[in-house]
Amino acid sequence: MKTSINRYTHKGIPTLEYSQPGNDRLIFVNHGIYGNKDQAMKLVGMTLVKLGYTVVALDAAKHGQRAEAPYKERSDHTLSRLYMFDVVKQTSDDILTLYQDKYRDKHDSFDVLGFSMGGYVTYYTASQSQRIKTIIPIISSPAFSKSNVWELPTDYKEKYQEEANEIYQRIQAMDPALHPEELVFDRAIILSGEHDQTVPKETTETFINDNPEFNIFYEVFDTGHQMVPAMQTTLKTKLHK
Repeated sequence: MKTSINRYTHKGIPTLEYSQPGNDRLIFVNHGIYGNKDQAMKLVGMTLVKLGYTVVALDAAKHGQRAEAPYKERSDHTLSRLYMFDVVKQTSDDILTLYQDKYRDKHDSFDVLGFSMGGYVTYYTASQSQRIKTIIPIISSPAFSKSNVWELPTDYKEKYQEEANEIYQRIQAMDPALHPEELVFDRAIILSGEHDQTVPKETTETFINDNPEFNIFYEVFDTGHQMVPAMQTTLKTKLHK
């Protein structure tokens, strides 16, 4: 069956949609830092549409078609990471805007998937909506406050340490690991890398152990901070109707 590919911009949010006739599930897909919607779709778009989803990928705030410094051209990795959770919050708001304006009439609920930074978006969105069925964070973590973004290099500390401390306070208020009671989802499919040094799996495992009431499928793969084919296989199995 042919897949319909639709590109549009809604309220300044660049969006890419894959769909097929009869697909009755909806999922939002979120890329990692410095990425874009097309890269995310290359990883999972066709897999998800064949599983019966209308798949919606958007450029995160300050990324892709709406890229801004410091994310545009990767101009400053330290500042990109420091302000990453501002991107997470805005992108989550954008998902809810797209859902409300474009998809709510046809879909009573939706799923959210994300890679790395997109996984942070996935977790945070589950604290902002009561319409999510499944969250699928891949090589990510619910423990925002444990992220290494707060470890400023020496040459940045004098200029940005005070601002980093203020941002950290905001992030603590967003942190799903600190506020698990705010999370609403039917189930989670969480995929981590055994050798991931960017987002170590231990923070996710601590969250899972501390919150046994959640319906979570968790699997660790023999990889670092990347998606591997075995993760695709797991998605097909766990998301199949």
